[in-house]
Amino acid sequence: MNKLARGLFAAIIVAFLVVIIAMIAMAHGRSGTTNKEGALESTLHKIGSSNVHVTALSLSDLYGPEWVAGAMICPGATEQSIAQNYGIDTTDLHLNGGQVPEDVNYIVMASGDGDIRFEQLNRNEIDVCSVGPQGGFETSSLIPFIKQDGVWKVGTGH
Repeated sequence: MNKLARGLFAAIIVAFLVVIIAMIAMAHGRSGTTNKEGALESTLHKIGSSNVHVTALSLSDLYGPEWVAGAMICPGATEQSIAQNYGIDTTDLHLNGGQVPEDVNYIVMASGDGDIRFEQLNRNEIDVCSVGPQGGFETSSLIPFIKQDGVWKVGTGH
C-alpha cells in the first residue's frame, strides 16, 4: 500500500471515530436532560444514604438554570387556587377530585421562556409542605432540608 492509500485509509478511520464519538456525546446529552426528572428525589436519596440528615439545595442546580422561579403546591390546594395563585394550567397535575391529595405535594418551576414543569413528590419521602405553603421563590435560592423519621422536610429557614 502506497503512502497516499495509507493516508486516505487513516483519514477514513479517524473520520469514522469522530462520528462515533459525536453520536455517543449526543446520546449522553439527551439522557442528561431526561435524567433530570426526579432530580430532587434522587439527590436527597443519595445524601440520605451517606448518613447526612441536613442539607440545602438549589433547584436551579438540580434542574438547570433555565428554571428561574418555583413554588411548592401543598395538599388541599385546588385547581382553582393553583391557577389563581400561580397563573398556571393544572391539567398536567391530573388531580382527582380537583385538589392535591394529602399524600402528595408538588414543586412547580417556571423557565424564563414561560415553560412550566411540575415535580410530584410523595409526602412519605419528601415533604416540601412541612412548614406550610411558602409562595413563589427564585430557584437559585437554597432550600434547607432536614431528614426526620425517614422523611425529608423543608426546614423552617425557607
